[in-house]
Amino acid sequence: MIFSSSLSDNPTSLVIDTNVLINLAACQPGKEILKIIDNRFVLSESAANEIRDGYGARIEPVKSFLRDVLEEDLVRIVALSAEERRVQDRILGKYLNLDDGESATIAVAKCRNFTPIIDEKIGRRVAINEIGDGCVMTSLDVLTHPKVTSHFDDVAFQHLIFLALNVGRMNILPVHRDYVIDLIGVEQAMKCPSLPNFRALMREWAEESNNR
Repeated sequence: MIFSSSLSDNPTSLVIDTNVLINLAACQPGKEILKIIDNRFVLSESAANEIRDGYGARIEPVKSFLRDVLEEDLVRIVALSAEERRVQDRILGKYLNLDDGESATIAVAKCRNFTPIIDEKIGRRVAINEIGDGCVMTSLDVLTHPKVTSHFDDVAFQHLIFLALNVGRMNILPVHRDYVIDLIGVEQAMKCPSLPNFRALMREWAEESNNR
């Protein structure tokens, strides 16, 4: 399967969820990627606060990354308008498993006609219900934007995808799994438990190894 980012012809502002920022921080050239892509990147105040209020060794580099991209004006934090807060409250009341960051991301996208970038399954499902199928993108869409793939050589590109998966724990859609495995290789994929159906994959790879 050859995966092509759906953002290539999309001029709208991109409102990213918390996990998307985590993946950009993890892949190392995250700031470079934000500079390469022409779209404006925004982050809801609720999503930003999820990162600022987080704790632990894993979140500290993301906090530093957030400070850097804000200082360099690569990402802009947006506060919710009164209308967006009403949309967020309605969404949170209807979908109890959704968090503040995801609901705010969806509210901003819906009210401002921005493109939401969301990886988590529940967040994507709600965004599709609220905005429409085909309008919701993922971290992988950002990382495989044509301007990104043409900017990095094959080795660097494969490595940044691996880091987003291994360090950022990037979630991808099942339909994109084979593309990603082919890209980074099975040996590297075995280090990425966020891949869909990872345990079944590990059993399959173990059986293949035993049968050689």
